[in-house]
Amino acid sequence: YEDCRLIVAHMGGGITIGAHENGKVIDVNAGFNGEGPFTPERCGGMQVDTIINMCFSGKYTKQELLAFVTKRGGVSAHMNSNDMREVERLFIEGDEKAVLIYSAMA
Repeated sequence: YEDCRLIVAHMGGGITIGAHENGKVIDVNAGFNGEGPFTPERCGGMQVDTIINMCFSGKYTKQELLAFVTKRGGVSAHMNSNDMREVERLFIEGDEKAVLIYSAMA
């Protein structure tokens, strides 16, 4: 590991992608806080004006917005499930929404 240069991806409820060089992480996205791609649970990068509008809409509490960014965004928000096995099954069966969401995440 100390002699390698690697790109490492962790793919779970969130997705982080890190650059490793000579045994050290030299860069990584802040996946827990929503940076990067959308994932089974995280909304991913969003336009700043969209976030600002959500914050000042009066529709959401701070806790609801934080949960959307870290736990109930992404695939979960679209499919009411963060279980990618279920979404993949629907994708294979040709469910139009699952095909759209699964393909977009991929």
